[in-house]
Amino acid sequence: MENNQQPSPANFRPERKKESNRLVYILIILFLLGMNGYLLYMYLHTDKALETEQSNLMDVKKERADLEKLLSNAKAELETYRGINDSLNGVIDKKNSELYNMANEIQGLLNSKNLSKKDYERAMEMYDKFKYYYEKTKKELDEKLVELNEVKKENTELKASVKTLETDKDKLDGEKRKAISDLENAKILEAVNISALAIRIRSGGKEQETTKASKAEQLKISFGFARNAVADRNRKDVYVKIFGPDGVAIKDDQAGSGTFKYAGQESIYTTKQSIDFTNNSEIISIYYKRAGDFKKGKYKFELYCEGYILGQGLLELK
Repeated sequence: MENNQQPSPANFRPERKKESNRLVYILIILFLLGMNGYLLYMYLHTDKALETEQSNLMDVKKERADLEKLLSNAKAELETYRGINDSLNGVIDKKNSELYNMANEIQGLLNSKNLSKKDYERAMEMYDKFKYYYEKTKKELDEKLVELNEVKKENTELKASVKTLETDKDKLDGEKRKAISDLENAKILEAVNISALAIRIRSGGKEQETTKASKAEQLKISFGFARNAVADRNRKDVYVKIFGPDGVAIKDDQAGSGTFKYAGQESIYTTKQSIDFTNNSEIISIYYKRAGDFKKGKYKFELYCEGYILGQGLLELK
């Protein structure tokens, strides 16, 4: 007789408990595997993000270094233009200020700890503008320098022309002065037919020549003016300077003696007379009457007019 006896509930419980525990273990294992997979994904993703961030950071450092280098080069190059011309110095100061303002704004963005992609792109855009503005500034300064060199060249040529004109003027002035000097020299009068004698006055006012000092009352000096077409025709003072036998110029107050200018110095004259110059050969006589007696010996005389010597002569009294 077959035994169809069913398991009792008491025998079935341990089996069910084992199946339940196995399921829990499986779920725990799956959960742990899932967590490990998630953590691995996050680790890989985070490492990649860090690499990307580090890469971006290196790029920012490179751009900052490039900016600083470019700014330094810009300042150095712009300074090479300084001192060439005063007008360039003001332009350089202005351009330097504008470039520094742009660079400071770019550096402010690049130095930000939380640099967004938008700010980075804006900084790079400004960096490109900075380079463009810098190149444009150099071009403007080069053009200004060319313009200044052209002006300098024109000024040099103008100065050369002025120098040539001044040289020509000096030459003309020199020729004019020479012509005036030649004319003034040509105006210098000269005495001709100079003679001198001692006289005494006879009754009736007649003159009688004498060679004796004891009988001489006056010295008569005669001469004529050489013809001179350029000399001024006017009244001229003729000074007579007579030296006694002792070689000293005679100064006689009664005869109207005084001084006149000759060779820039005061010189004594014995007597003088105003004469009309008419550019003819008329003989003129000038008299010197001495209050006392004339001494024996040689009397030298000199004639002067308008600061120049006309002529000279000699008379001997016995």
